[in-house]
Amino acid sequence: MSVPEYLERIDQIWDEISQTLEEHEIDVDAYVIGSVFTIEAADKSQVVINRQQPKLELWLASTAGAYHFSYVPEVDDWINTADKQTSFWLYLDQALAAIKVPALFSDKY
Repeated sequence: MSVPEYLERIDQIWDEISQTLEEHEIDVDAYVIGSVFTIEAADKSQVVINRQQPKLELWLASTAGAYHFSYVPEVDDWINTADKQTSFWLYLDQALAAIKVPALFSDKY
C-alpha cells in the first residue's frame, strides 16, 4: 500500500469512529493531534489510536491492552499483527468497554 492510500484509510477509520461516537451521543472527548487519535472519558481514562506511518500500521492502546494492526486487502480490514486474524474493530470495542463505552462496532467483526 502506498503512503497516500495508507493515510486515506486511517483518516476514514478516524472519521468513522468520530461519527459513530456522535451518532450514539457517547459522552467522550475525541480529538486528533498529529498522528494520534484520542478518545477520553470523563474520568480521564483514554483509548489512543496511533498512525504508525513508517510501518504502515495502526496502533491501539488502552487499559485493555496495546495492539498493532496491518491492513490486509484480502479481507479489507486491519488485522492484529500478533495473531494475524483478529480485527481492529473487536479490539476497539474492548478498549472502549474499558472506559465504559458500549460496543459500537460489532457489525465489523
